[in-house]
Amino acid sequence: MGKTRRLLIVLVLLMSASCAFASLAYRPSVTAWFGGVFCHPEADYLKEYPGDETVEMPKFRTSCSFGFDVKLVDISLAFGKGDKGSVQIGCGISYMGVSRSLAYGISILKPYSALGTVVDLTVNFSRRLGVDLKYRYLKCHFTGTEQSFIAHDFEVSPTYRFINEAFTLGVALPVSLTWKADALSLRTSVAVVIGFDTLGLGSEK
Repeated sequence: MGKTRRLLIVLVLLMSASCAFASLAYRPSVTAWFGGVFCHPEADYLKEYPGDETVEMPKFRTSCSFGFDVKLVDISLAFGKGDKGSVQIGCGISYMGVSRSLAYGISILKPYSALGTVVDLTVNFSRRLGVDLKYRYLKCHFTGTEQSFIAHDFEVSPTYRFINEAFTLGVALPVSLTWKADALSLRTSVAVVIGFDTLGLGSEK
């Protein structure tokens, strides 16, 4: 019981010290992107063409991608005067569309759409520059069919904000790795990030 009491006292002191040098902010945002997808099929890809010896395992398949993230919850812990640096944790919903691939012989990968959840951790080096780490859990459906599958998406996204007051506007260059049962895909994009920042209310930056 004594150890528990001492641990609680230490935690309260640490939180009090953090609050003395940091502040909390609410930063919801919408991110929209467009880019290319470079898909590397795995062994299960050939099961789509049973007995067809003319179908070979392609090295890469190329498609276009577009989508958006809506972060409804995003809490930031800002350090230092003027928010010189901060750490954000957020979650929301994510949508992604992938076009049909360029043809490889007679083989063309089907287009599909995906809807799911996104969670992220953002490290801001200043109010303008940051790096976002995201994970998406996506339920995907091939266009025009009932066939579905699950995809896991991991992303690193450097972001620069041109406007950083209560209204924020920036650009990002996301690089993502998407894994599903029969393929691994690399996605590179250009994104626009629009958001709201409670630390910018009344700010003269």
